[in-house]
Amino acid sequence: MNQLIENIKEWGISRGITGSQGKGTIDGQHKKTLEEVQELTDGLRKRKRAEIKDAIGDIVVTLILQAELQGMDFQDCVQSAYDIINKRKGKMVNGIFVKDKPSDDDLGELDATKACNLGDTACESCS
Repeated sequence: MNQLIENIKEWGISRGITGSQGKGTIDGQHKKTLEEVQELTDGLRKRKRAEIKDAIGDIVVTLILQAELQGMDFQDCVQSAYDIINKRKGKMVNGIFVKDKPSDDDLGELDATKACNLGDTACESCS
């Protein structure tokens, strides 16, 4: 997996998305991720396994490149998420895991008031 991530990062550089000469933007990469999520939605709706597989892969590629554009390490992002969800309690409701009410400890060492910097009005920290 490490080599695959490195290959994707190199691909992003060679296509001019990331790297010192890259012209990719955080917003542009976000839009690309949303496009790929829509492709996943379409594949799921049609129950087309090949489309689902392709979309899942494409989503991961866009997230790896987003991490690069943010100056973050993709594996560190995934590890950070796992460290939080690993302790999470909840239950299954209609096929979806619904977490129990989060505590301040869910954000680990992050300051809960700085967890979101996107100005999302739905986010408790931003509203």
